[in-house]
Amino acid sequence: MKFIKTFEQYDTGISFYDKKWESFLPEKITVLKGGKSYKFVKGNTLLNADWINIEYENHLYGEPNNLMFDVYYTFNNNDNAVKLDVDITYGDLMTSEFTIEAPNKITVGEYTSFGSKFDPSNTEFSLDNNSLQGLMNYFNAFDHGVHLNLNDLNFLS
Repeated sequence: MKFIKTFEQYDTGISFYDKKWESFLPEKITVLKGGKSYKFVKGNTLLNADWINIEYENHLYGEPNNLMFDVYYTFNNNDNAVKLDVDITYGDLMTSEFTIEAPNKITVGEYTSFGSKFDPSNTEFSLDNNSLQGLMNYFNAFDHGVHLNLNDLNFLS
């Protein structure tokens, strides 16, 4: 029994099991795609045992009407740090997949912005600066050792 941890032992500030995290999300996100901008507003959020699902939505005809963020988190028992795996989906298109580790290490698995090997047509998918700032503030809000700046998320711009 000495190796079984309680949820409280994983608490590194705002717990991932607490709905307070939702207040740090940006209310709006602007997607830049194909030379146009599309505004999305925060919709449903879902807190699961080991991941957070965040939905942003719009009601434009002819464009995807949802933007999804799936944030999977794991705890490193050795240094009490959290690793975040983030997937961004625009409609049916997986636009980005990356991992955040403390303090500001980001490993990009996939992205479909300009110059991407996954999207050789170079169709643009990016977020505007206000949206990137909001996401950065959200990831930095949890006291788990992550300290991102806008340059760390430049593959999304």
